[in-house]
Amino acid sequence: MRSTITQRAWLAWQCLPRGRNGKPPPIRRLEIAHGLSNAQLRKLILGTTIRPSHDALLKMAAALKCDPVWLSTGEGQSPLAAMLADLSPSPHARGLSPREVTLFEGKAQKLAQRAPIRPRKVGQK
Repeated sequence: MRSTITQRAWLAWQCLPRGRNGKPPPIRRLEIAHGLSNAQLRKLILGTTIRPSHDALLKMAAALKCDPVWLSTGEGQSPLAAMLADLSPSPHARGLSPREVTLFEGKAQKLAQRAPIRPRKVGQK
């Protein structure tokens, strides 16, 4: 589970449908489309703002296509990456079970703690 509103906002942004370049939609475009002031959503995603007003939180949740309660508290259903939702064979298979999420996050944490892989030099085994 994402523990801060910044982490949840970043995750929701990353789950939005991606453009031709493979990136999530530009934050500024989301701000304009949902009536947010300049850099309001960007500050939340980057961690500069951690307590938006209630009205701003509702607009941010709409822009990020997620539940405002989840965005604010972490309670409830987190968003699913659009590319995974498209690949899902049935509506019942759209989300991961809590056990699968725990396993994934545990493996991701172990991977992050590993030493970085250094590239080999040519001719080195």
